[in-house]
Amino acid sequence: ATAVKRINEQLNIPIAAAGIVTNGGKYVYVGLDNVSATERVGTALADLLDAKYGKGKWPADGKIVEIWGPAGISITDDRHKGFRNTFEPRLEENAGVEIVDGTGNWDPVTAFKVSSDLISRYGDKIIGVYTHDDPSATEGVVRALDLAGMQFPVGDPKHIPIVTYDGTKTGVQAVRDQTIDVITEQPSLGYATLVMHYL
Repeated sequence: ATAVKRINEQLNIPIAAAGIVTNGGKYVYVGLDNVSATERVGTALADLLDAKYGKGKWPADGKIVEIWGPAGISITDDRHKGFRNTFEPRLEENAGVEIVDGTGNWDPVTAFKVSSDLISRYGDKIIGVYTHDDPSATEGVVRALDLAGMQFPVGDPKHIPIVTYDGTKTGVQAVRDQTIDVITEQPSLGYATLVMHYL
């Protein structure tokens, strides 16, 4: 926000932002609604767990892992809020199941460390995973599960459903490889085209 305000006041040149908002200054924003996008992710994970265990029959001591993005920014808050909007009502149908949190900061190394810690704490009680970004899923969660001997392909009865939000090349490949289940795409190429159009 400080940089945007300085450019507004001192340089008076137009600014356009793709996918990222600030809490001050004047600029054109191009991006999707992170809340509604991740509501789809919450629904997808709940549907996967219903298909695996039966509606209202998820394991009573089950843990759902949520790996957050960086704290204190609107995108992280929105990706959390959207997921919870649709997932929490379904969670209420399954007594005893709870969400456990870790912060991955959109960094694969951090996400791996956090995922490894959660796996060591909860082990086979983990029944589902949601990450705020693809790298936290593909390089963090999947790698940590693999090292713990808990990573199985989609369709295997032992597979832990993993859902995420982005649509990166690596993430899409992970869906093809059947290591993660669902990605809601963030159409970044569309952002870039529209940003340049408005500028």
